[in-house]
Amino acid sequence: MTKAGYTVKEAENLIIRSIEFFKEARDEWWQAEGKASGRVYPLCLGAVGPYGAYLANGFEYRGNYGVSDEVYGNFISAAWSCCGTPAVTC
Repeated sequence: MTKAGYTVKEAENLIIRSIEFFKEARDEWWQAEGKASGRVYPLCLGAVGPYGAYLANGFEYRGNYGVSDEVYGNFISAAWSCCGTPAVTC
């Protein structure tokens, strides 16, 4: 999203907001019909995706990202950082 002009914080907020939208819709459905129909309570699952997809150069298919473990680790840590917020926990 940063390549599209969003700041890192704006991108994180968009991801968090999309999960909030899901949770709001799920809760409305659950109260209106899901619970009474005996359905399983839906969960929201997500993934940060492979580093290669972030690079947008096909490396997600090969796994040879050409970066150090530290660079890769920093990417994964940043990608998961917003996932621990209360808004994301489903």
